Amino acid sequence: MFDLVVVGAGPIGSFLAGEAAKEGLKVALIEEHPEVGKPAHCTGIIGENVLRNFDFPDECRIKSVDNFTVFCPDGRTLPFPGHLKVHIIDRIKLDKSFSSRAVSAGARLYLGTQVQSASQDGKKVVLAAEKGSKKINVEGKICVMATGAMSNLPFESGIGRPPHIYKSAQMEAEVQGLNGAEIYTGEKIAPGSFAYAVSVSRDTAKIGLIVKRGGRAFLENLCQSDFLRGRITKVLNTPKYRRIPMGAPKNTVAGRILALGDAACQLKTTSGGGIYYGLLCARILINVLKESRKARDFDLVRLKRYDTLWKDEIGGEIEAGILIRSFFEQVRDKDLNHLMNFLRSPEVQETIIEKSRYDRHRDLLIALLGFPQMRKWALEMIRKHLKQKRFFASVFKYMDSILFK
Repeated sequence: MFDLVVVGAGPIGSFLAGEAAKEGLKVALIEEHPEVGKPAHCTGIIGENVLRNFDFPDECRIKSVDNFTVFCPDGRTLPFPGHLKVHIIDRIKLDKSFSSRAVSAGARLYLGTQVQSASQDGKKVVLAAEKGSKKINVEGKICVMATGAMSNLPFESGIGRPPHIYKSAQMEAEVQGLNGAEIYTGEKIAPGSFAYAVSVSRDTAKIGLIVKRGGRAFLENLCQSDFLRGRITKVLNTPKYRRIPMGAPKNTVAGRILALGDAACQLKTTSGGGIYYGLLCARILINVLKESRKARDFDLVRLKRYDTLWKDEIGGEIEAGILIRSFFEQVRDKDLNHLMNFLRSPEVQETIIEKSRYDRHRDLLIALLGFPQMRKWALEMIRKHLKQKRFFASVFKYMDSILFK
């Protein structure tokens, strides 16, 4: 029997498995696909925090981008200050690198093995799985679900469901005249959200969006929009669609079963990115496992602290992102154009330079709400939609908590 069984050999699950194996735990890492890293769904953009705080493999980096341009619904542009740098990575190489590290540290990797169910039996978790045509059981004292966003296995095992579900759509194409990253806004492009085109090589870009519903239709609209029409010279793959779980679930610990990464909604609710938050929470979980392991068969009371600790670390960021999305779902294009004019002012640009971080957005939100013009605009948007009483109550409560604490 293993001390720890990790289901899902993506970067977050593999990182956890490797770190746990280094601590002397007997670890199993289970991947449903026959090859780690495929299929890849992630946009593959990370911030400086991943490079600074984790042993990130250099061979996985493709390029760095520090040129961002936001396109308003009316076609005008808002250049984003060039101090913010992100890195384009090869997700397939990243997944393979982290899983190889886990194996080198002593973890046992099961490829092409699909877990059908997880049941808790006394002091162990029994995973019923299929490896090809063969049925097998894998047993562990602790099981961590790092299955990503598309699996229902965590919820069937007692993990809380996401409060919100969004849809993402993404494709790769050759795009002319793209330098860095372009962000597109507007009701016909991505209502209440945004779309993007990010250069990953000289002519190749990843094009996509996150919306509440209708991802396929909005991706088609984006490609035919004034932003990209005539610039796409070749489509390189079939578009990929997946769900994005958002908001902290009620519980990410169910006895001896825990959730991590997208399976625990540990991702940025603004952009949908999950690598940094997932790695951060994996590190928190490792420390909890070390403390819990001091007991003979893991102390379940201590394991429950994981749910509290990771929410203390990034729960405020998740709440801020949900608020931003809920707010902008009420905003029309003409109001968004007005906001963009405000963001162009030199004073606001200085604040953006000072407070913006790729992985954490709450401080920037607080700083922007400190401007009287911003509060006036926000309150005007609220007055325009008085039917949404529950939404407005949450907005006022949140604004009070961050401005007058």
